[in-house]
Amino acid sequence: MVQSFIDRDQHIWRSNQITERVRLDHNVHITDAFATSILRSDFGMRYRRVKLVAFTGNSERCLVLRQLFAERLLTQLKSHTRVLNVDETWVNRGDMRHMKWRKRGQTNSISDKEIRPRLSVIAAIDTEGETYMSLSIANTDEDTFRLFIQKLSIKLTLERPNWKEDTVIMMDNASYHGSQKTRDYFAHNGIRTSYTAPYSYGGSPIELWFAALKSTNLNPTM
Repeated sequence: MVQSFIDRDQHIWRSNQITERVRLDHNVHITDAFATSILRSDFGMRYRRVKLVAFTGNSERCLVLRQLFAERLLTQLKSHTRVLNVDETWVNRGDMRHMKWRKRGQTNSISDKEIRPRLSVIAAIDTEGETYMSLSIANTDEDTFRLFIQKLSIKLTLERPNWKEDTVIMMDNASYHGSQKTRDYFAHNGIRTSYTAPYSYGGSPIELWFAALKSTNLNPTM
């Protein structure tokens, strides 16, 4: 559980983030004290005051990397390369709408449709709008990501056997996207890859797909 935070380079602000994840994913209740002991003993972590540093999202380095990424992406699109954008998210509620119009004095509450354990979503969208998705209750890591790519490859081959000739898998820089095992898997299977630049969400259409997914009621019959 803690390793998934580390793999995705996610901040752990308080130990109750771990207890909540364990509760949602496995329906197991552990104490904050137990989570703290695991962070200390098994992962060698300490709870320390953070150091505030300047935001680097628009640093010269990031701006240059985003420009190079944009130029590379435009070149691929002009050459009619099929770009398949892959990323991950999770869903822990069936109804993720947060705002609605109401009259003064009218109730503004809805039923809380909590999903336990929460669903891990790995999805891909290509330049033609075709989407591919997997759902699981396992935390996304290096192994589950490669398994998704393996199943996705089988699906793409069934659709079009020569898809590798004109298709590029585009991902962000999550640690398991660029790990040596993942890179070796892509190279061994002849799959071309491309990585987005830091803070280049505008160049990742899968983010818009996730935003649409998380703006509605996923199960309106309930």
